[in-house]
Amino acid sequence: QLQELAESHGQGPKDDPLDKDSEENVNKRRIGLIQSGVVAALKSLSRDASQTTSLQISKCFRLLSSEIAARGFIVQQGGLTLLMNKCGEKKSEEKICLDISSESQHAIAKTLVTTNPNLLTEAQRLGCVRPLLALCKDHKATNLMQFEALLSLANLSSTGLTVKQRIVDEKGIHAIHYLMFSDHNLVRRSATEVMLNLLPHEKVLNHMRNSENARLWVAFVGFLEEDKPTGLAALGAIAIASSDKEVAKSLTEAKVID
Repeated sequence: QLQELAESHGQGPKDDPLDKDSEENVNKRRIGLIQSGVVAALKSLSRDASQTTSLQISKCFRLLSSEIAARGFIVQQGGLTLLMNKCGEKKSEEKICLDISSESQHAIAKTLVTTNPNLLTEAQRLGCVRPLLALCKDHKATNLMQFEALLSLANLSSTGLTVKQRIVDEKGIHAIHYLMFSDHNLVRRSATEVMLNLLPHEKVLNHMRNSENARLWVAFVGFLEEDKPTGLAALGAIAIASSDKEVAKSLTEAKVID
């Protein structure tokens, strides 16, 4: 209201050239900050930081990780480990504590979308599973947050059985299966791809032995025309799982195949 009043008297704010700043320039500044040692500076600030400062540190990492070229530096310079620790610092259900966790989880998700998981230590791969699944389970998380968390889980789960087992142990199958029903096609697709990557884990096979779940997977194959990647992921999952006699039986009992 004050702004409208000022503008009516010809005293409104002048156009700020920063308002027209391009994404390219923003990314250049992100890289400049990374190369100037911002990760080390943020790590130093995080020691004995107040909750307000901790929240801003987590936001900084989330914004820095939006630039693909910055993600490797964040991992190499200890930023990923710091974010993992921040996710484990939730001391209460106060809004600021929840916000710190959410910002840190999202920063981890963004960082790991394009990071080669084989370059991470096993402790890092396993330690990132819980915060990523927390985003998947958070009903307040945006589609973008859950999409990036699922992409990162798909990335991590491609490394072997230890990560798959951690996802299962953290009750990830139920959370990921739930997101296969998302209204957003990219969330549906990435959830389907994570489930595909988890095969042939026994718990996922057991999930597919349920005839109702078998029907769902075949229904997803029907997306081939309108959403080819989702349809192919579902088809791949059925191809792998149908080598299990009980899964094949559930498909038959569901009258999906003869």
